[in-house]
Amino acid sequence: MRLFASAPIPSLHEVAPDRVDEVFLKKAGCLTARDVLYLTRYFDAHPSLFLKAVRVALTSFSPPQTMNSHKINWPMMEQLKAVLCFEEWISVRSMELCQLHGFWPGYLCSLRRLGYRLEHLVTVIQLGDVELLSDSHPLGLLPGSSEEWRLAMELAQKQHGGGAFGLPTCLFCEQTLAGSGTDAPVAPVTTITVESVARRMLESVGFEQTTTLLRDLDLPRGSLSPEFFFASVLLTLIDQQQLALSHRMLSRLESYVWSRRLVTLPPQAADLLSREKQGLAGLEDLANIQEYDY
Repeated sequence: MRLFASAPIPSLHEVAPDRVDEVFLKKAGCLTARDVLYLTRYFDAHPSLFLKAVRVALTSFSPPQTMNSHKINWPMMEQLKAVLCFEEWISVRSMELCQLHGFWPGYLCSLRRLGYRLEHLVTVIQLGDVELLSDSHPLGLLPGSSEEWRLAMELAQKQHGGGAFGLPTCLFCEQTLAGSGTDAPVAPVTTITVESVARRMLESVGFEQTTTLLRDLDLPRGSLSPEFFFASVLLTLIDQQQLALSHRMLSRLESYVWSRRLVTLPPQAADLLSREKQGLAGLEDLANIQEYDY
């Protein structure tokens, strides 16, 4: 534990408990994430002291509100993530602070932890990073129902004006997002567009459900490229080939297993099986076969 004026914070708490908040906040910039967790737990001051420390840390840096701003490197980035993404310390208040100051890693972690799927999905689309449309991403969310996929497509369509190549706009103020123009382009490989969301949906739910949802959305012409339709057809063919291959393999395996069973069965058991198929076996036959010593 760091020392303040040659005295540790626990000693200060014993001597002048009313000054702990003041001293702590003045020296918050010198503290690590471990210090914050230790102090708030030691004083049993969560959430008041903890939230004050978080507010001090977040107000020390004001990132621009741009697409992909969740990738901006904050001062003490790893320490902030260690505190604000620590599951036991996530709360609605800390989540609101993250949203207020634009610390999107902490905000996305909180949304995921607290189960706010709607807000999570809207934030993912707003940030414009298709990599976040995934359950495997620590900050991400993969739509889990037709309604969520439909909402994701509608938000992406709204953000890009209904086309795959329009400049992204804010979902709320409808102004062009900073960092999305020609002076600071967003990498097209990871940018959320109508087509990139449709591709994720295709990979997740398959061709038939994707086709149904796209038909219901009635997308404008040009929203999806010929490459998307080619990928859809290719995926369908692959699925059909895999199903056919699986069926052939199971059929051969079943034939092999039954053939081996008939060969290895004792004569009495084979005879009982044959009689059973013909509907001639009775309880007496079953009792006799159970008494047979294999």
